[in-house]
Amino acid sequence: MVEKPIVSVIIPTYNRAHLIGRAIKSVLNQTYQDFELIIVDDGSTDNTEDIIRQFQEKDKRITYIKHDKNRGGSAARNIGIKDAKGEYIAFLDSDDEWMPKKIEKQVNFFIKCSKSVGVIYCLYYLQDSFGYIEKVDSSNMRHGNVYNSLLNGWCPSSTSFFILKTQVFKKSGLFDESLSSFQDYDLWIRIAQYYEFEFVEEYLAIKHNHGGSQIAKDLKPRLKGLYLFLKKWGDIIKKEAGVDVFNNIQRIHLSAIYHNAVFNNLLIFHRKEAIKYLKRLWKMQSLSLKDIIKVGVILLGGPKLFKCCESIWIKMHHFYQY
Repeated sequence: MVEKPIVSVIIPTYNRAHLIGRAIKSVLNQTYQDFELIIVDDGSTDNTEDIIRQFQEKDKRITYIKHDKNRGGSAARNIGIKDAKGEYIAFLDSDDEWMPKKIEKQVNFFIKCSKSVGVIYCLYYLQDSFGYIEKVDSSNMRHGNVYNSLLNGWCPSSTSFFILKTQVFKKSGLFDESLSSFQDYDLWIRIAQYYEFEFVEEYLAIKHNHGGSQIAKDLKPRLKGLYLFLKKWGDIIKKEAGVDVFNNIQRIHLSAIYHNAVFNNLLIFHRKEAIKYLKRLWKMQSLSLKDIIKVGVILLGGPKLFKCCESIWIKMHHFYQY
């Protein structure tokens, strides 16, 4: 354990024994080594603890905390924040990974930028279940006072790409544990009321997208989280940005959730569920020709044909290896 590290890295995890090792290695392999690593196990029932203990035996900077029952990602991150001793806090989801210079680049940026900056994020690669990697579009990056941008629907992605001054939580508060999803969007709005955001325009992390049963199971919590988030911030969004913006935010996120529900249910042969959400997308006028073709391929040819076609499609377009 490091007595007073500069950076506290927090990894929340739940039943990710097959993935947690990759995340831990990407932290330990950082060029910037003045950190502590706090892993909060949210009540895993697999052998996640065994994997973590193996790393902990070799590196005393690793702290392992385990919940006696599953309490959710926000609770796990909050426990990590409360235990953190660093000047900065960096989050990493247990199924994602960092490039070796992520912490170094972001800490150096903090040293150079204004004291009003409380949050720094970075660009990232998106890797799908086929193993193909895509660079995310950098045009969506925002910096400075991003409060109005957030209220107008801009929402940066996963917490895995962020590093924050530990002091920001004294003003903004911690993650809202009542939200089953959209906790990060909620936190960014609260932080943006007091601090500016900046970004390092380099690809310093990899987000792994997973399909199948787990995403299908996550549907209800995501919907519940969205509606709670909109209830919490709806009046402010309507007042500051307008009713049309509020409706558009709701439509965009509902559409994304329903899209995931359709294709992931189809891929695990839950066709009735998939068709139910397909109808909702149709009513929302959120189905593209490409979506319709994908659904047709899966229904007529099955998941294997779809995955084969998807693989060919990806290869034909500009996906990047890192």
